[in-house]
Amino acid sequence: MATLNPYAGWTPQTSGSSSIPSIQGALPYIDFPGAREAQWVTFRFASQGGDIFNCVVVDPESHPRFSIVTSIQNGTRTTLLRDGNGGLAGRIEWSQQPVVELRTYVNNIPRQPASTFITRSTDGASKLMTLKGKTYQWTRMPQQGIIGLLNVSYNPQERLGALFKTADGVVCLSVSPTVVAEGLLDVAVLVTILFSSGAHIG
Repeated sequence: MATLNPYAGWTPQTSGSSSIPSIQGALPYIDFPGAREAQWVTFRFASQGGDIFNCVVVDPESHPRFSIVTSIQNGTRTTLLRDGNGGLAGRIEWSQQPVVELRTYVNNIPRQPASTFITRSTDGASKLMTLKGKTYQWTRMPQQGIIGLLNVSYNPQERLGALFKTADGVVCLSVSPTVVAEGLLDVAVLVTILFSSGAHIG
């Protein structure tokens, strides 16, 4: 069973636990400045037994938006990400250093090491990714029990999402309307799989 490990491949831990603390209740209250709870959309990674490698990503109405299936392909453990229509959207090859690829109608991320797609910040406390000329940052927020997603190309920074686990162990991705409108949801789902895998990135 996969555990959500925001510290995998980041700076060494000093605490005794590697999992994001559970947020009580079925859905979180995202206490971000400028974002009311009702504006955010939460997607659940639903599976039998919390298997992030084989699950369905469902929206608040329980409609499937993505499916995640993992198998052995050409000798390599490979996770395929498919959209709601069954079309192949992306893949992760689980070698010593994971390799990612995402090809959708809004995003084209060529096959590359995950450590190239998601780089480490100078202080080692965050992960950075650049898409369409904008820089996004995934940052641990231990006091809130989440990994926060921010657009750091703006000043002030724009808070876009949160990755967390519910009290019953379900991985969730909660995002602002901007993420959906600008076509970043597929990217955020791919990153959620990476962070939830416990694999070393960079």
